[in-house]
Formats: sequence, C-alpha cells, structure tokens
Amino acid sequence: MAIAAMFVVAKAQMVNTATNLSSTKANDELKQPKPLTELLALPSEQLDKVDIARMNLLAAAHRFCRLKVLGFLQRTETEKLESART
Repeated sequence: MAIAAMFVVAKAQMVNTATNLSSTKANDELKQPKPLTELLALPSEQLDKVDIARMNLLAAAHRFCRLKVLGFLQRTETEKLESART
C-alpha cells in the first residue's frame, strides 16, 4: 500500500514539474529583461509579467557588481595613500 502511495505522489510531482516547465516556457516567450537597465525601463504593465526570480537575480547581480567596484576603488585609494606615505 505504501509503495502505491509513493507512485501516486511521484506521478503528481512529475505532472506539477511539467506544468511548471510549460508555464516557464510561456513566460520566456514574453521578452524577459537581461540586464537591470532593461528591467528598470519596463512599464508597470509589463513588470507583472516578469518572473520574480529573474528580478531578484538581476538586482542581486547589480548589488554584487557595485560592491566589487566599490571594493576595488577603496583598495586602489588605500594603495595610493600607502604609496604616498613611503
């Protein structure tokens, strides 16, 4: 009996996965923004159609790059100050 229940659950998961894949494909047909600038330029009507995971990823990538650049600039400034002392 337990094995039959496992098969029913597995089949339901496969159906859910197939449904999610088909809806993801439909979302991909709407032009999904690639860089953050494209996302920010979208009108509010189209923002509803953008995948929330894509929005989060673009924003996180932007923050990461900003932090890397700021860290580089800070290191460069520190190196300039240290070389000026010597």
